[in-house]
Amino acid sequence: MKKLLYLEIYDGLEVIDKEGSIGKIISSLDIHNIEVKFDDENGEGLGLYCLDPSCDEYEPLYKKCK
Repeated sequence: MKKLLYLEIYDGLEVIDKEGSIGKIISSLDIHNIEVKFDDENGEGLGLYCLDPSCDEYEPLYKKCK
């Protein structure tokens, strides 16, 4: 899977996290606080992700292939 860069993301994009949970980006205004809503077989909820590789809190998201 290809790691997404901050410039490639937008609200409504379906993504996958490192645990394999599938969600939709609902807020992408801040590179350090990308908000993702999950509703899949792994559960329902919200997650915050940092897409800045130089940050200690960096956690990549991956593009969901159709």
